Amino acid sequence: MPATSERAHSILCGLLLIAGTALFLWGGIQHPVIDARLGTGEQFFRNFAVEILRHSNWGAIHWAILIGPVLWALGAVGLKDLLRRAGEPRWSALGLASLVMGAACWAVTFVFDGMAAPVYANAIAAAPSERVQPLLTALAANQAVVIRLGLVSWILIGLASAAFGTSLATTGLGWRWFRWAVVVSGIVLGLWPLAAWWGGTFSPGPFISPWWRWTALTTSLWYAAAGAVVMPRSSGTID
Repeated sequence: MPATSERAHSILCGLLLIAGTALFLWGGIQHPVIDARLGTGEQFFRNFAVEILRHSNWGAIHWAILIGPVLWALGAVGLKDLLRRAGEPRWSALGLASLVMGAACWAVTFVFDGMAAPVYANAIAAAPSERVQPLLTALAANQAVVIRLGLVSWILIGLASAAFGTSLATTGLGWRWFRWAVVVSGIVLGLWPLAAWWGGTFSPGPFISPWWRWTALTTSLWYAAAGAVVMPRSSGTID
């Protein structure tokens, strides 16, 4: 690949990783807290429907949260190519595959949460009392998909950062202190969702856990840091 084209590809991929984090955080910061304070059982879903309708930008928030990991998956092509050129083709390939699958599942998750859930919420608000119960059941089923597919998605996204971190550990890319910060944090953050699910913290899914916001914040910042790793290679930065 000509040097100019390779440089442009590296910069684009790095910017995609960083832009994905920016969008993800923009949406996540605005998302209301959905937890046990909404009640339990049927009351939870009644209050959840009210919460959805209370936010006029519910759709925009969820589009941003959806697009973030999709941009990570696109940008990670450059990270995988960088690591392959540095002599590590195996863990990086695993990382890319895991991230692509995770981002695809994540997109489906937030189509249900951001686009389907408001349809049910509007129907519940407009329905006569005798027709509300079936709609609440449908909303509950919709959110069961969200919570469980969200868990699968985030485990895959996490495993991707662990695999990329492992791959980066075998190379001499970037400044040593920064590289090892990305390596260690990638592996820890990557294995945390699996451990949290195994231990029950992320059961039945991550979104209702008190640890979710910190997990989402730190993992998204890790992908932005990965974007910073990709871009300096266009000027040949190696320690």
